[in-house]
Amino acid sequence: DSEYIDLHDRPNFEIVHLDPFTDDDIQAVLRKRFPEQWQAHWAQIQNVYNLPDLARRPVLLDMITRTLPELREGQTVNAARLYRVYTDLWLERDVGKGRTLLTPEQRRFFAEELAMAMLRTEELALHYSRIPSQVAQYFKLDKAEDIDYFEADVRTCNFLNHDGEGNYAFAHKSFMEFFAACRLHRLMLEDRATANGPVRINEEIRLFLNNLFALHPKTEPGPPEVPPDGFVWVPPGEYVLGEKGELPLQITRLEQGFFVAKTPVTNAQYACFVAETGQSPPKHWEGKTPPSKLAQHPVVYVSWEDAVAYAEWAGCRLPSEQEWEKAARGVDGRAYPWGDGFDKNKCNTSESDIRTTTPVGQYAPQGLSPWGAMDMAGNVWEWTSSEVGSARVLRGGAFDSYRDYARCASRHWYPPYH
Repeated sequence: DSEYIDLHDRPNFEIVHLDPFTDDDIQAVLRKRFPEQWQAHWAQIQNVYNLPDLARRPVLLDMITRTLPELREGQTVNAARLYRVYTDLWLERDVGKGRTLLTPEQRRFFAEELAMAMLRTEELALHYSRIPSQVAQYFKLDKAEDIDYFEADVRTCNFLNHDGEGNYAFAHKSFMEFFAACRLHRLMLEDRATANGPVRINEEIRLFLNNLFALHPKTEPGPPEVPPDGFVWVPPGEYVLGEKGELPLQITRLEQGFFVAKTPVTNAQYACFVAETGQSPPKHWEGKTPPSKLAQHPVVYVSWEDAVAYAEWAGCRLPSEQEWEKAARGVDGRAYPWGDGFDKNKCNTSESDIRTTTPVGQYAPQGLSPWGAMDMAGNVWEWTSSEVGSARVLRGGAFDSYRDYARCASRHWYPPYH
C-alpha cells in the first residue's frame, strides 16, 4: 500500500522489511488462493517476463494473483496483457478507496509520460520538486491551486514509490518499461514514434512492444502496384531494429517501401545469368550447369561482386541491412521471421541437423517473414549493400550456423571477394 505513516514521534514502533518470497512462499500463496488451479498459475508465472521476480514482492504477488483469473479463455496471454490487467486493477483500487482526483485514464497518461521522460533521460527516479512542472506540462494547468491538487494525487499513485529524500520512481523498473512501451506502441500504430528521430529502447521494452503488437497489430499500407513475379512488398514506416551487440536497439523508420524477392536466388536462376553474361559459374557446378538435384537450392560460392552483378542483370539491387532486417522481422521486433522463439522446424540451421542447403521455400508457410519472404533464417547467408569498413554485411545465417546467427538482428561481414 502507498499510504505512509510517519514514525518519528512513535518510539514504540519500528520499521521492518519483509524478505523476498521464495518459490515455496509463492506456491503457498497460490495454493491458498487457487486450491484447484495453483499449479497452472505457477507455470504461467514462470513463463511470463519478469513475473517470477515480481512475484517475490508480497504486494505485487497479490496483484498477480488478482490478475490471473481475469484472463479469459482464448486470450493471448503474454506479459503485456498481464501488466495491463493488473495496472487496470490497481487504478480501480485507487478510485474505489476514494483517494484519487485524476481519472484512471489520466493517471495512466501521466505514467506513460513519466516513463517516456525516464527513457529519454535514462533516469529511473524523479525528485518531487520536479513533479509540479511535469504535472503542469502534461495536464496543461496554469493555476497553482490546480497544480497542487494534481501533484498531490500523482504523488500517491500506486505505480510510484518514494524514498526519504523525495525521489519518486516506479514501484518496479518493469512498470516504467511497460508504460513506455504502451506509449511507443500507440505512436507506432500511427507512425509517429520517430517524429523527433530514432528512439533508443532496451530489450525489455522490445519484449513489451512485441507483446503489444501481438494483441493489437498494425495495419500496413498495401503496395503501390502489383508486386513483380517472385517478389513481396515491404511497406515504409516505423519498425524495431537491432539488438544488444548488433545495430543499436531502436525504433526507426524506412522512408520508402520496396519489393524483395520471396526466396534467395536459386542455382537455376543463377544459371540463366551465367549463360547470358558469361559470368564464371560457382565452383561446385558441373561446368556452366548446376547439378540438377540442386536446381531449386540457393546458389552458393557467390562473392559480393557476383551478387551485385546478378542483381544489376536482373534489374534489381541488394538491400541495405536495415531493409533486409525489416523484410525479415516486420514491425514488432520479433527475434526470428516467424516470432520471438526459435523453432528448428521452421528453418535450416545447425540445430536442424540437415548439414547442407535445402530447396528454397521448403519451410513455407511456417517459416515465412511477416511479409511473406522465405529462408530469411538459415539455409544460406545473404549479402547486403551495407559496409563495415572495407567488408560487406551478411545476414540470416546458414545451414551450418547455430540459432543465434539466424536471428533477424544478427549480422556478420566478410571481404566482398569472399
